[in-house]
Amino acid sequence: MPVELIELVRARVPGGFEHPVGGRGEYQGPCPVCGGTDRFRVFPDQAPSGDVAERAGVSGGYWCRQCGLSGDYVQWLVDVEGWDWTKIFDFLSVEGEAAGPASAKRERPRRDSAGRTLDQLNPVTFPPLKWQEHARKFVEECAARLQSNPHLLQWLEHRGVPLDIAQAYQLGWHAGEPQRNGPPCIYRNREGWGLDKQISPKTGRLKSIWIPRGLVVPNERDGQLAAVRIRRPNQDLGENDDKYILVAGSEQKVVTITPNARAYVVTEAALDGLAVMAAAQPGVGMCAMGTLSMYPDQQAAGWLGEATGILNALDFEPQGKGEQHGNKFRFWWDQRYPQCRRTPVPAGKDPGEFVELHGLPALGAWIRSQLSPVMRVTAPPPRGNVTAAPPPKDKKLQIPDDVEALRLLLATNRLEIHVGENGNLLGCRGPAEIHDRVALLAHRPVVARWLREIGECEVTIRNFLKPLESANER
Repeated sequence: MPVELIELVRARVPGGFEHPVGGRGEYQGPCPVCGGTDRFRVFPDQAPSGDVAERAGVSGGYWCRQCGLSGDYVQWLVDVEGWDWTKIFDFLSVEGEAAGPASAKRERPRRDSAGRTLDQLNPVTFPPLKWQEHARKFVEECAARLQSNPHLLQWLEHRGVPLDIAQAYQLGWHAGEPQRNGPPCIYRNREGWGLDKQISPKTGRLKSIWIPRGLVVPNERDGQLAAVRIRRPNQDLGENDDKYILVAGSEQKVVTITPNARAYVVTEAALDGLAVMAAAQPGVGMCAMGTLSMYPDQQAAGWLGEATGILNALDFEPQGKGEQHGNKFRFWWDQRYPQCRRTPVPAGKDPGEFVELHGLPALGAWIRSQLSPVMRVTAPPPRGNVTAAPPPKDKKLQIPDDVEALRLLLATNRLEIHVGENGNLLGCRGPAEIHDRVALLAHRPVVARWLREIGECEVTIRNFLKPLESANER
């Protein structure tokens, strides 16, 4: 059995990682790329996210809050140890071809029974117009009452959904009406909302539309209201009650998605998708499936197919039925979309929980680190209440963090960077395993400005600090 990931980290990075911290048993210490003291986190119990790690039975993941370096056990061997795939397969005692990372990621067995083909997906359909009329009125009334619940607003902010995002997507608060037995709720006539009559087999009476108390989460597409979900408060739930209730008449098969995005983050819950939108990464949209065992509709599938990348961040559970669902639908996404990668958040089970642990800016940094180099640009600050860092006392002596991360790469590797007149990256000469990391940093505006100020087409560690020397002379 190979050594644990934390032991590999300790052997490579001096200092830190001595004792687990927090309730999740994670370790913290310096990043092997950008340094620091505690910005790098190791999660020993993180489930493997790739086929090679699964077959080898190795767990663990890592993530840097500063430079975005992240991955699982196998990715550490590639990114940090710099091993080729022949050595990795031999070390892990698994069989595989000595191919590059892309081939290894696509090595997963393909299953013919992994679900529907794209032409078998459901077309977009909407509830009756009368239902939409009543449901929209309900949504608008609840949205107007959202700010009357400060505890809910605080909870949303803590999960990565600030007030402006909540208002933009018409989240609302439904207080319900007091009931003699049970938590507050309301009942509405099905026929009055344009739905067919239904008889309850238990009581023999006409069914009503039951709308419990809770957070109201609507789903719109092309100007029409497709569905309304209610997230019930924990105090209203019995032992076997569902947390999310789909209001009767809603069209469940229409997923929540940002139209025509250049890249997508796929989540299970819509609130996790809204946290992705709040992270404000340019060109990145969300696709919230609603449930794990859900396929995108035909229109959503078309937008996904045209995207340059898809980050599959569905919160698969690590055991039992959740594991079976997770494996089935991971294979489905892999089969149908070659540009899709399974990318669970580095901590927590979903983006919202990740924001609770590390904050909204960290979610934006993680998304940016997973994008293709062409989309890795510095984004505007995340929305919500984010405290700005105090200004440096002496700007002349300050090196931006992203610039310092690139300097460390130059200092620890025999790197030569080729840049254009505007500071744009043309290429680099050095270890192939760090080219993506160099591209990630070089595409950020602060680094591009630094490279432009150097004023030379070839940049090495010898001339990298030229802008700092010029600033000190002034």
